[in-house]
Amino acid sequence: MEFILAIIIGLFYAAGVYLMMRRSLVKLIIGLIMIGNGANLLIFLLGRIVKGAPPIIPSDAKILEGYFC
Repeated sequence: MEFILAIIIGLFYAAGVYLMMRRSLVKLIIGLIMIGNGANLLIFLLGRIVKGAPPIIPSDAKILEGYFC
């Protein structure tokens, strides 16, 4: 699953950069949206995907502690 998501993220980034290099404003906006979607998937992938578990914050934590505070 993580390998498939890594490939999908790479495709989102590649397609987004390709569309941003075109001369159309619509393609530029679609390219930015695709890069944004790839970035969101990358955040979820970095949180380690486990069935039934939240991607970033542990299920038993009431607040997020650690490097973010």
